[in-house]
Amino acid sequence: MDQTVRTNLRYAIGASLFGLIFLWFAVHFYNQADVGPKETIQLNGTLSENLKTERHRRSQSLVIKLAEYPGLQFHIGGVSLKGTASSDLKADLHIGNPIRLTISQTDYGKKITRKIPLSFWESYWNFERIHVLEASTDEFDYLTLADYNRVHRQNARWGMGVFGFFSVLFLAAAALFYAKRHEASFEQKPNKRKRKS
Repeated sequence: MDQTVRTNLRYAIGASLFGLIFLWFAVHFYNQADVGPKETIQLNGTLSENLKTERHRRSQSLVIKLAEYPGLQFHIGGVSLKGTASSDLKADLHIGNPIRLTISQTDYGKKITRKIPLSFWESYWNFERIHVLEASTDEFDYLTLADYNRVHRQNARWGMGVFGFFSVLFLAAAALFYAKRHEASFEQKPNKRKRKS
């Protein structure tokens, strides 16, 4: 096989792999569904510390600690923070104040009642973190399930569009490289002599 043919074939395979990876992420975003009330559970607690903001490389999260659940950290972070009145939440609530948090039943079963077994990864990575779906007091709603779902739907649409675009781009490149490989193979096929009749 000629070097040009082999190179185009390698490029076609590499582009196909990248295209399929981007396609997997696009499908993942597409399949994200809203969280329903039946999938959640409410916790009533008292702040054991003032709320604090954790900053990460490209995002930040609001950390809530409750006296009733020592060792656990309730996080409003990433996309969820965009749907939260976080400034009001930090200004209104301090150590000793009551708060109501809504979390998923899965997190409740895995990390609070521990009736649902943890995966290997969950046992060693951020076990203490629980994602907050709603945050409120008797007076105010700071994050509602509707707002949580809204910002996550917006993020899913954005992710699906970006990853879908790159998936199409790489798969088209793979098809182009494969076509060039076929053309190069055809062009370099030597003519054979013909016996006279």
